[in-house]
Amino acid sequence: MAATDEHLRTANAALADNACDDLVLDLSGVSFIDPTGLGTLVAIRNATRDRAVTLHLRETTPPVRRLMKITNLDSVFNISDSQS
Repeated sequence: MAATDEHLRTANAALADNACDDLVLDLSGVSFIDPTGLGTLVAIRNATRDRAVTLHLRETTPPVRRLMKITNLDSVFNISDSQS
């Protein structure tokens, strides 16, 4: 949970810059994501949408891609990977 809180704070800090049009989250180091982590991604997505910022998830690992597909969040997020 500490990591998710840190990620949310970092994303909100980036969004505080009004010049931010795109926010890219590199998930290449994420091998496991739990419901708290998914909730954090959704919170970041909602914050970007509220500020008209485009959120991009990059380099998601196979376990994360699988969970995104199972939860249908792959249709909600802008995901692009070198493997896709």
